[in-house]
Amino acid sequence: MTVQEIMSQPVHACTINTNLAAASDRMRATGCGALVALWHGRLAGILTDRDLALAIGVMRDCEHAPVGEIMTRVVHTCRSSDDVRIALETMARFKVRRLPVLGVTGDVDGMISVDDIILWAIPEGAIDTSALTDALRSLCAASTAYAPDTSEG
Repeated sequence: MTVQEIMSQPVHACTINTNLAAASDRMRATGCGALVALWHGRLAGILTDRDLALAIGVMRDCEHAPVGEIMTRVVHTCRSSDDVRIALETMARFKVRRLPVLGVTGDVDGMISVDDIILWAIPEGAIDTSALTDALRSLCAASTAYAPDTSEG
């Protein structure tokens, strides 16, 4: 099964100059947790709901700040012709839950997420549950930046 068969389309996007309030409104309106950020029509970054949440704590004027200030610039992608197993392996390796999907011309054609794989690839037998479990373990272990204080006192 290829990525193209299960990716979400159309891709939800903004530009790097879109303000964060507008980007947040777009996420809410479309029910998605990430927008691809474009610059002159090409992939420049990705803005996730987590990026927005973290920006609230450090920025004075989140509402008017442009997406380009907080987006993730290093974006891991896959191709629409890739097998879904390759996409899942990429997600696990780089500890990301979503990948923009590039077509043959390099344009962003869609987005594939762990949710898409669970909803569509597992029932079709394109991914076995042990591969999914391994990938999810890797994703769940992704964040080591926050560790709750377990000391007493």
